[in-house]
Formats: sequence, structure tokens, C-alpha cells
Amino acid sequence: QKSNNMTLGTPLISPEFRANGRIEIYGQHGLCDGSDVTVARAMPAILEGRVSTSQWNRFCDDLDAALKPAAKMRKVMLGGMIALPITFVVFTAISFISFAMSSKKSFDNWD
Repeated sequence: QKSNNMTLGTPLISPEFRANGRIEIYGQHGLCDGSDVTVARAMPAILEGRVSTSQWNRFCDDLDAALKPAAKMRKVMLGGMIALPITFVVFTAISFISFAMSSKKSFDNWD
């Protein structure tokens, strides 16, 4: 039987972390790892005795379902981060080329 500290491959959570009542969300910072955004299954110590394990697991499942679009948004943001510099370089190159061609025509006709 798995303990509350290790479920669905989530890392162990220190007692200090559990004591402050925060709920850890995994996978929210890495852009290229491709992992899902999930909630840590370790119940904060402040909730022990107030919420049953089944209620806590149901809550975590609901949060995991609500966080699924975050993984897709992360991919969209990564695409934007890659597309923006490429677009900048292409438009800059087109601007320089068009300026060079129009300047050449102006100087060729200047006598």
C-alpha cells in the first residue's frame, strides 16, 4: 500500500512543507518536459482529521482535471516563444533587403 507521500509518481514531500498547508502543483514550470500538470497527493497536515482520504483524493482528481488545459497552454506558450524571434528575424531581413533595393535604385538615378 502506498503512503500519502508517494502516489502517482509524485516526489516525497517534506514534513515542513506539509505543515504549512500549501498544495504543490507539479509540472507547471518546465516547458519542454511534456509532463502533465498535476497536484501533489500528500495531504497537508492542517487538513488531516478534517478531510477524509477519499475526499482528499477526489479533490486532487478534480484539480488534476481542471489543470489539464494548463499543459496545453504551456505548449502554446512554447510555440509563441519560438515563433516570436523567428518572425522578428524574418521581418528584419525583409526590411533590410527592401531598403537596400530601394536605396540602390535611388542612388542609380542620382546624377
